[in-house]
Amino acid sequence: MVINLKKNFIVLSIFILSGQILSQQKVLIYFKDKGPLQKQNINAQQQWLEKNYTKKAIHRRKIRGKNIGFTEKDYPLYQPYVKEVENKGIKVIHKLRWFNAVSAYVTDKQFEQLYQFTYVKKIEPVKKFIKKEPVQPAYKQSYKKDGENLLRDVINFVDASALKEKGLTGAGVIIGVFDTGFELDIPAMQNIKNNLVAAYDFVNHDSIVSNEEGESFSTSRHGT
Repeated sequence: MVINLKKNFIVLSIFILSGQILSQQKVLIYFKDKGPLQKQNINAQQQWLEKNYTKKAIHRRKIRGKNIGFTEKDYPLYQPYVKEVENKGIKVIHKLRWFNAVSAYVTDKQFEQLYQFTYVKKIEPVKKFIKKEPVQPAYKQSYKKDGENLLRDVINFVDASALKEKGLTGAGVIIGVFDTGFELDIPAMQNIKNNLVAAYDFVNHDSIVSNEEGESFSTSRHGT
């Protein structure tokens, strides 16, 4: 009888735990401000920027025009806000300073508790999409063998040669490339691979941006 009770207790515990996990939803929690730094005078803000951004980063902003500079969006999230959210047992997934928000999984109860914080501006559910496994393409992927010709076609199509003739080669410019994934071993990607500064997978939270075991074959083949 004791053994049966233990089995029933274990099964019931697993069922309750599963129900709690399933009741959570992924949301974006937006804050109203960036804390004291946002309210300081322009000189204090400028000193903070110069201390936390490289000279190269500041220069890149300046050469893009007088109206493109640093704004309050560049300031970090106010950590006491983030900490108080975490103290509610909420695990923060991403910290988004440009949105002044964090993403997290919350229960219905935590959702209500968050709106009691005066610094919370709004809470929005993260959009969901139904994944459909695409059909394996039947065509030959010639780009894997002929990446140089593919690049030449693209250069001609966007008329990039005209920029090169004017001496605008892009040398020294850091470019951020975002996609669902990258196959860095194909010939067309060798220039990126050879000059890669850093890589990050925002889904799996690691530095592997190519297909990993268990992922769809199309993960790194979606074009932008």
